[in-house]
Amino acid sequence: MKTALATVTCTAIGLGVLDTHPAQAADFNFSYTNNEGDTISGELVGTLQGDNNTVIVSQIISNSFDGTPGPALTSLDSFSDLDFGTGIAPTVSLNGLVVDIVAFDASRTDAFGISTNPNYGSPVYASLGFYGNISSGEPYNPANFTLTPVAQAPEPLTTLGSLTAAGLGVVLRRRQKQLKG
Repeated sequence: MKTALATVTCTAIGLGVLDTHPAQAADFNFSYTNNEGDTISGELVGTLQGDNNTVIVSQIISNSFDGTPGPALTSLDSFSDLDFGTGIAPTVSLNGLVVDIVAFDASRTDAFGISTNPNYGSPVYASLGFYGNISSGEPYNPANFTLTPVAQAPEPLTTLGSLTAAGLGVVLRRRQKQLKG
């Protein structure tokens, strides 16, 4: 009995170790409504940082402007790096207070960007082409920005670990009943 319990415990711990992994890229839905009432929205890929608020953005998967699908945004940077060469990665935050991102299509004629970088004096939103022409920028309003994680399906190892642990628990209970009865 003690051997079976030790085996179950070791298996459960082992499966738990298999399931641990460093921060991974995740998908997030984003939306921003500018001061003219136009809305840019879409889905981006980013890595949630240790503060559980900041997301380093690696890709914008899809986007739209007032509900109309936008061009593929193939170039991604931060305003800080684009204008000042800081090397800062494109960044957004779940609370909307830290945003530093600019995204362009391949021809760089269609773009939008938001920055809360203090080098601009105040937070700014700007856009070109498809996204409206607010090239001189307008004040950014964090209350108009949303960023929410996209619900993900459970990873196979997580599901396998849970099913294995549950199955071993059932086998162990049956074994206990057989030994008692």
